[in-house]
Amino acid sequence: MACDSASSNGDLVTAIRTPKVWRHVDGGLVGSCGSWAVITALSALSVGACDPRVIARTLAALPYKLKGVEVLIDIPGSPLILMDDQGAILELQSPFFSVGSGANYAIGYLEACDGISLFELRGAIACAAKYSPSVTPPTKVFPEL
Repeated sequence: MACDSASSNGDLVTAIRTPKVWRHVDGGLVGSCGSWAVITALSALSVGACDPRVIARTLAALPYKLKGVEVLIDIPGSPLILMDDQGAILELQSPFFSVGSGANYAIGYLEACDGISLFELRGAIACAAKYSPSVTPPTKVFPEL
């Protein structure tokens, strides 16, 4: 899993140090976009197992609307899981996906690759940064993160 280093409010894009991706104690990875309040709430769950139901309950309990929020969950040995701002939990057929600003560019880049390694993940973020003004390097990649 990889992420850029940008935060945007629609008018302003700034580089940030706060991670958008974090590892759970069981090795699962969670990445989110669309709300820093959601990212903060979900990152606090990383001390437990990576459980989509717990993440969904946490999102449902937040006292504000989650418009534009997407959560990508990578549990070892399981399909990728996408959660959206309406509470849908979807198991994806593809071994890769992208959320947030520049997602279409990153997915297009990865579709053209023969395999997915850390090199290709960095390339996908670089492609998204080239074409989407809301995507900012540097790229943060797991397992290096």
